[in-house]
Amino acid sequence: SVEQAEKIREKYNLHEIQGKGIPSKLITVISIIGALLVGAGVILFIASNWQIIPKPLRLGIIFGTIFTVNHLGYYLKYTRGSYPKTGSALLLLGSLLFGGGIWLVAQTYHITSRYHSGILFWSLGIIPVSWLLGLETILFLSSFLLAFWTIWKSIDFSVPNYFYLVLMLSIILPLCYRQKVKVALFISLIGISLWFAFGPCLSYFKESILLIVPCFIGVGVFLYSVGLFHSLFEKITEYQSIYKFLGVFILYVFIYILSFKEVAQEMTRLIIKPLPSSFWYILGIPSLLSIGAILSIFRLTREKSQNFSRLLNYEIAIIIFFLLFPILILILPNITFYAIFSNLILLVLTIGVIFLGYHNEKAFFVNLGFIFFGIHFLTRYIDWGYKYLPRSLFFIITGIILILIATFMEKQRRKLIKAIRKER
Repeated sequence: SVEQAEKIREKYNLHEIQGKGIPSKLITVISIIGALLVGAGVILFIASNWQIIPKPLRLGIIFGTIFTVNHLGYYLKYTRGSYPKTGSALLLLGSLLFGGGIWLVAQTYHITSRYHSGILFWSLGIIPVSWLLGLETILFLSSFLLAFWTIWKSIDFSVPNYFYLVLMLSIILPLCYRQKVKVALFISLIGISLWFAFGPCLSYFKESILLIVPCFIGVGVFLYSVGLFHSLFEKITEYQSIYKFLGVFILYVFIYILSFKEVAQEMTRLIIKPLPSSFWYILGIPSLLSIGAILSIFRLTREKSQNFSRLLNYEIAIIIFFLLFPILILILPNITFYAIFSNLILLVLTIGVIFLGYHNEKAFFVNLGFIFFGIHFLTRYIDWGYKYLPRSLFFIITGIILILIATFMEKQRRKLIKAIRKER
């Protein structure tokens, strides 16, 4: 019956699967590529004949093209409704032409100061379109443009662009949650991390850039703790993997950097000197936010009368340990300590990621853990073995070891993924 058929569709998420099938994705990709090519062609065509066109006609072409493309896209997607993918692509094209129009207007009236402001106007101008129509691609584009704008401005002025952080927290991130756009959320979090690097860190650590290492360990811990916080709420639990992945990735990258002897030597030299007061603020803010997230987790679980799962206990313990790790770096400025401890931490982090993926039935984290292990092993083998072996023998042994490790890792990875699928 119709009722039974609908229940079967709901049970196996057939509505969602049908909407996200390969043909649907292929149509979307082809439409977006077509929109990008048309946009580039239109902008280049207009720009090549720009000097011979009168200024009023230039403005008419710019506004007319933007209006026509957006109107046609809206008509195909919403009014007629028979070509939603093509309509979405045309609306994306309209947003691209809007950005091109900004630069063409600036060229027409010889506006040459602060080029990066054009990127800001472009991003802010297309946000209402994404908000009103709920288009994922335009929100993704806006988030990307804001990140590009803040990096450009921070490099030009060597001053943290705090207005970017306000825009992200007040507009972009709420829209990502409202429209459930994971890709845009992922790009937004990367943008905020880059802002942290090119803004506060680059501005205040010009002469001692390696101080960014303990600060970004704090950022990684904060992102992971926010992911844990998301896991307590059913409505937003689907976003926890994004925060956890970025947190783990940042932790791995900066502890990996610290594991090199040359970096450890320079870090030791910097820490022996009096540290700037700005360092404590930059390190303290993400650390305090992480503590706040952990305390919120404790409070929420108590209010809901929930018991901590064993995995959650492990994750909180690891977060607390990594919160203390920057302090250990600061109070024990020793090259040997950095080399040994950072390598041990990398190994523990790798095992923890594999365990996390297995326990949460996430094959992605299992694969990520094996990738971390491969990078760590290969780096240390080259770093240590290259000095003590003849070069030809070194490459032969390295090749054999890598083949054996790859075979072993692939075998273990398949076992874990197979176990995850069985449990599902």
